[in-house]
Amino acid sequence: MIWDTKKEKAIEKGNLIHELMSHISSPTDVEITMNYFLDNGTINMVQYKGLNPLILSIINHPDIKEYYNSNLVSYNEREIIQKNDKNLRPDRIVFNKDNKAIIIENKSIFSHN
Repeated sequence: MIWDTKKEKAIEKGNLIHELMSHISSPTDVEITMNYFLDNGTINMVQYKGLNPLILSIINHPDIKEYYNSNLVSYNEREIIQKNDKNLRPDRIVFNKDNKAIIIENKSIFSHN
């Protein structure tokens, strides 16, 4: 029902952004990741030009910018094992300087842009 519709394109774009973000730990990774996806044909130049500023706006968002610091320990798409067998797989886990974990789910970020 959603094939070739605006909704399908929005879902596709969201999935692509999610995939790109899974490779980004710090601002340095943005260009490397974008070029990798461009070089392997996952995205084209039009998509690159549209997505690059969006990715930069996400990692530079005032509420989360500090968690894309290359000096912090972070993990993208890592599973958290729970006793109840309902494991979690957040988009990003960052350990701050006090060794406290911050969990980031990109869906929340995307919906606020």
